[in-house]
Amino acid sequence: MVKEKHGNHAKESDFAMYIHGRLDAVRTFVVGHHLLGCHTCREHLSACIDLEHMPNPMGKTKLDQATRRFELCFTVGGPMEYQELSPFSTNRQKVSILDISVTGVGILAENPVLPGTILQIRGVKTIELGQVRHCSKVGDTGYRIGLRLHDGL
Repeated sequence: MVKEKHGNHAKESDFAMYIHGRLDAVRTFVVGHHLLGCHTCREHLSACIDLEHMPNPMGKTKLDQATRRFELCFTVGGPMEYQELSPFSTNRQKVSILDISVTGVGILAENPVLPGTILQIRGVKTIELGQVRHCSKVGDTGYRIGLRLHDGL
């Protein structure tokens, strides 16, 4: 963290890496803990997300060497979780994927999320950003959340 006159603040490069789950566990904890108490850094985190506000057409430009695919690949029904990044929260919620479209993902979650919220979705091999487009109750099973995906770093 960089020492500034208002205290220790996270570096912008840390925000970008935090957003995409590329920090080690210790650094993730330190940045997350700092974000809980620092309004200035939460604003900077939101600015980093807004800078990356490009639609993701469910495709990557790099070939995944393990699967030999260019497309983003989610496992339907596999274990996933999300964390709210804007507004910031360190809480993570387990979810499952219901469906996948060209520009987004439908997930089933236990708790509702407000439209416009930016989520970090984590799977076994995938970490993606998405903006909540809609959220509706599905009987007693939870909430159906529609996400528009965004490009990564």
